[in-house]
Amino acid sequence: MITRSKKLNEPLQYEEDLVTEAQRLFYDAWNGEKIRLLGISTYDLVEQKFAFKQLDLFTYKADERNIRLQHTLEKIREKFGDESVQKGIKKLPDSNDFH
Repeated sequence: MITRSKKLNEPLQYEEDLVTEAQRLFYDAWNGEKIRLLGISTYDLVEQKFAFKQLDLFTYKADERNIRLQHTLEKIREKFGDESVQKGIKKLPDSNDFH
């Protein structure tokens, strides 16, 4: 049995960011053997109004664009339903090995 955890420096708001971090943690620890059980948990949750991210001088414009994009996607999903807009999924290396 292998257990891994990671404390993030910045708060996450979007599902795709959580998935990216989970995938990174998984691939750093996975030895190629079959998986019987995989779980993800969260802790130290705070309300959005109390969660602040330190902006990076070199990436703040991309962060701003992503925030606007996420808000736009949320509005579309509210109006047309959760399944109205979906992100394409890139096939991960050796993803056929998950049995």
